Amino acid sequence: MMLQSNIKVGGIIGLSAYLPLAGENFLSEQNKGTPIFLGHGDADQVVFFLYGKQSAEKLSAAGADVKFSTYPGMPHSACAPELLEVKEFIKKHLSE
Repeated sequence: MMLQSNIKVGGIIGLSAYLPLAGENFLSEQNKGTPIFLGHGDADQVVFFLYGKQSAEKLSAAGADVKFSTYPGMPHSACAPELLEVKEFIKKHLSE
């Protein structure tokens, strides 16, 4: 998992995802400040919205730089607004 890497990564994108290994050491010191974008539909029938939201909260509490975006009515899929946010996240963090 990139969050546990001893190598600093430039950014992480998770769409309709969750943090299955939210144990004690899921975030290395090198990646505490790594920007993370998490997008999740509130109608996801595969990875429940609550799992994504709780994952974002756990990451934030551990010191991660997390942006969590919710897409009303979106199932386990993607939508144009979500992809636009991904594009902006990539542009912002690739240019740094």
